[in-house]
Amino acid sequence: MKIPLLKNTLTNYLSMGVRLIQGVLITRWMIAELGEANYGLWMMLWSFFCYSLLLDFGLGVAAQKATATELWKRDIQKYNITISTVFLFHFAMSFVIIAGTLIASCFIRELLNLPPGADTGYYRLCFLLFGIGSAVIFPFGVFPEMLVGLQKIYLRNNITVLAKILELAGVGILFLFNQGLTALIIFTLALTALTQSFMMIAAWRSIPGFRILFRWNGKIFREICSFSGTVYLSSIARIVWERCSVLFISIFCGLVPVSIYLIGVRLTVLMTQFTGPYQENISPLSALLHSRGKRDHLGKILVNSMRWNSFLATGMTIGILIYSPVLIRFLFHYTENLDQATLICRITVISVWFWLVFRAIPEKYLLMAERHKLLAAAALTECVLFAGSSVLILWFHPSELVVMWTSIGARLVSTCGFILPGLLRSTGLRLTPILVQAVRRPLLAALPMTVLGTAEYVLLKNRIGDFPLLLLAGFSCGPLYLVFSWFLALDPHERRKIPYLSAIIRKVHP
Repeated sequence: MKIPLLKNTLTNYLSMGVRLIQGVLITRWMIAELGEANYGLWMMLWSFFCYSLLLDFGLGVAAQKATATELWKRDIQKYNITISTVFLFHFAMSFVIIAGTLIASCFIRELLNLPPGADTGYYRLCFLLFGIGSAVIFPFGVFPEMLVGLQKIYLRNNITVLAKILELAGVGILFLFNQGLTALIIFTLALTALTQSFMMIAAWRSIPGFRILFRWNGKIFREICSFSGTVYLSSIARIVWERCSVLFISIFCGLVPVSIYLIGVRLTVLMTQFTGPYQENISPLSALLHSRGKRDHLGKILVNSMRWNSFLATGMTIGILIYSPVLIRFLFHYTENLDQATLICRITVISVWFWLVFRAIPEKYLLMAERHKLLAAAALTECVLFAGSSVLILWFHPSELVVMWTSIGARLVSTCGFILPGLLRSTGLRLTPILVQAVRRPLLAALPMTVLGTAEYVLLKNRIGDFPLLLLAGFSCGPLYLVFSWFLALDPHERRKIPYLSAIIRKVHP
């Protein structure tokens, strides 16, 4: 199978760029038009929807794996039954989401820690609309997974880019006509349903003979569950780490601290979006190479992928650590609780750097190499440590900073205790070369940029505006990091693959 890695990666970055611009603009508009409390409610609704993804039970990844290993080429009938079983299971789970939404809506005041006198009916209506709409869309999540498994990520990206542009235009029109949160929810859900429909059509047309069979196959379901059951626990860990933070802060601290926290972590979300396009090719590629027994080739790809991930992550981490107050103020027009949001941002970005360097790539490999039991053990450990310590400490000391420190601690334990040892045992790789490639070389390349960026920030932060300062940093620190990365982060073979740039550098530095 010809794998369009370049096309996938480039369209990934196109999608990421569009989502970045769209996310920044919509965040600005929402804070300005809805206020901090309603913006916090909007993000809480998305958090609750993410909990519904737990009802996937890892079957979406199983569908991706079946597609990536080319089951559809070998046995189209079994493949159809496999995908149909996943779809029907998701359809059944939609009713569970609806039931959960109805029950949770009865406790909306407690879930959102609403103040006395708040319009409970309004918040309940928003919650019901979002939950029931999400349930309707839920079964169609299998089709994007199929596109990823086919290595036709570019098709998914093209659809996503169009959807994000339409969403930006639609939200702008809604706010122009002074529409509130309910109209925003209805519009967002309708657009998501349309987007998933196009994903379904793209997947359908890409696999000759593919059909959804509306009948249940218990044997196939048990086969899928032998893989997806432990994958599910990994999904729990990811969702718990990403979303329980918001839930805990809402319950113990209220909606305004939720808003401050979400503003603080927004830059790190953009950071993970920037590195995500490169990572996404690893899962189907790992599945394919592992199934063909190409261990040496796979090990080389993994180390290089970790190094490139670290190269991207390190540059962004340094920039965010230095310029986070300027970035938050400029991108989101947020000043009310800027110091607290900045502190949250700086703590979070270090945690995200650790995850991107040591965990993002290994997890994708271990999953497709059928080391899902190891991932399940790591997931359970992380969930118990994070949730247990967060609730215990928040009970006595309610602060949004608590969930940050507990999540970091849980992540360190699970990564060092399970993920890295599992990677080394499965691939035969050694830790020292990984540390040299993924940590030492990018950090050395970032050192001159760190010194220059810090000096510019300290000397100019109160003398010029936010945009000129960011522009100066981008045009001075960025190229400096790229130059040093050329010599420290890239190996000679990789430098030769960029002939035009190589020729220019040889003229300057023979």
